Amino acid sequence: MSNKIKKVYFVFLGCLFFLPVSSFAYDKTEMVYSYLNYDGSVKSTNVHSQLTKLSKGDIIDYTDLEEIKNLNGDEKFSRESDKIIWKSTGKDIFYQGKIKKELPIKITTKYYFNDREVRPNDIKGKSGTVKIVYQFKNNEYDYDSGMHTPFVISTISLLSSNNNSNISVSSGKVIDTGKNSVVVGIATPGLYNDLNIDELRDMDQVVVQYDTTKYKMNEVYFAATPKLLNDVDVSKLNKVDSINESMNTLQDGMNTLESGSYSLDSGINQLDNGISELNVGIEKALNGSMDLSNGLTLVDQNSSKLQSMSDLVGNLYRTYIDNKNLLDSISNGDVQRKYEEGIKNAYSQKSELETKLSGVNALITALEEIQKTQELSEEQSNQLTSLLENKAQLEGGISQVNAGISEAEANLTSLPLAASKLSGAVETLSNILVGILGVSSIDEVNESTISIFSNQIGSLVSGIHSLTEGSNTLSSGLRQLYDGSNKLKDGSSQLRDGSNQLKNGVVKINRDGIQKLSSYSSKLVQYSDKVKKLISLSKNYKGFSGKDTSNTIFIYKLSNEK
Repeated sequence: MSNKIKKVYFVFLGCLFFLPVSSFAYDKTEMVYSYLNYDGSVKSTNVHSQLTKLSKGDIIDYTDLEEIKNLNGDEKFSRESDKIIWKSTGKDIFYQGKIKKELPIKITTKYYFNDREVRPNDIKGKSGTVKIVYQFKNNEYDYDSGMHTPFVISTISLLSSNNNSNISVSSGKVIDTGKNSVVVGIATPGLYNDLNIDELRDMDQVVVQYDTTKYKMNEVYFAATPKLLNDVDVSKLNKVDSINESMNTLQDGMNTLESGSYSLDSGINQLDNGISELNVGIEKALNGSMDLSNGLTLVDQNSSKLQSMSDLVGNLYRTYIDNKNLLDSISNGDVQRKYEEGIKNAYSQKSELETKLSGVNALITALEEIQKTQELSEEQSNQLTSLLENKAQLEGGISQVNAGISEAEANLTSLPLAASKLSGAVETLSNILVGILGVSSIDEVNESTISIFSNQIGSLVSGIHSLTEGSNTLSSGLRQLYDGSNKLKDGSSQLRDGSNQLKNGVVKINRDGIQKLSSYSSKLVQYSDKVKKLISLSKNYKGFSGKDTSNTIFIYKLSNEK
């Protein structure tokens, strides 16, 4: 493994140390190392623990480890059941030990070669299509909450670019470093069962597929942590409860209004003989409803702009992703390498054209020397004409190559300025999206949040439209009621029709608008409650080898079959 690739591994694993930690009398971090067979079965497990922020004197540390060895100092310890007492000097203590205990994440690995399940040693050195399925099972189930401790698992492996191509990974990314490809995948086993969200259905596995000309089993590393939700602010989720309470109040009021519309329809039938006495009042009500209808119509006409804003946010996000990907390509040198390779090829092409031109010029000179002393034959004359045409074409080609080289070199020179401008654009788009969506950082923005925002805007526009339709129906009903009051003989039937339309309009608003919004808010509360439980499980995870660990990282290494 090259030094460059080793750095990728260490940076990847090292970033996991910057997770939030809880506060005890001291801080304790444990790294659980497990070595796996090719199929995912466990060979051995050992634990490295680090105690920091220590005071001098006796330090009580809870652990189930055996064969404990102090790795960096001379501090002594004594053991009492599940705890050890260190004689601390105030310096950090690093120690290791062994444990026989079921790991929280069980990994099962299956290998397929040309769509047939195989053992990796059976296909060593062969050419074909390889698919590897890494299946993860979360064994950390809490029966009180009925949910799993939320583990996030990162998978990383290296594939040589010499023998492997068309590399893909589910729920992850393939990073091409030139000689090798770094395959990174993410899994969250148990989360689909806890939240029942379709998008999480396949997040209990990582599937890697590629074509190979000479198969070789590579080492694979898995890093798992239960602490990624540890620092989430639960108070933000309480806003969902407030929204649901408001929606319940609105729903109760709308149900009362719907019930009242039925009562109104019955009452109008009873007041059939008194329509003329209500003429003045109905006229005032009609005028008011028309004003209301006109106002709601104006609001409804402008509500389409909200939908346009939703589409704009989606376009802004896709533009942000495209610009960020381009900026990453410039930053990691991909664009520069393409320009440099293009310039190199252009110079090579130019050299070939100049060599050809030199040869053509030599032939032309020879024929022209002959022409000075004697008349050229017809064949020689045709040859000279053809050579002169070739010369013009070659000179034009060289001119075009020179222009291309100049343009490419200019573009290569302007890459830093382009990257600077692109960085500013990415930051601006990031700030705009964060502001519109009301999130704390651009890392929280993805296709899912954009879709939720668009659905919320769509529901709001639909609700406004339904309310406008109901208002128009109300105005129509009152108009019919008013006309009926002036036509005593025929007015009662028209009045009943208008009342019925009013009732239908209210029912439509309630059942097609308010009830749907209410059901959406109930689902939000359901998800927020589950997320709160997941956060609690993350915060309350106290370690693998003891019960006082601030931070735990599980590192699995899958190596060649023995």
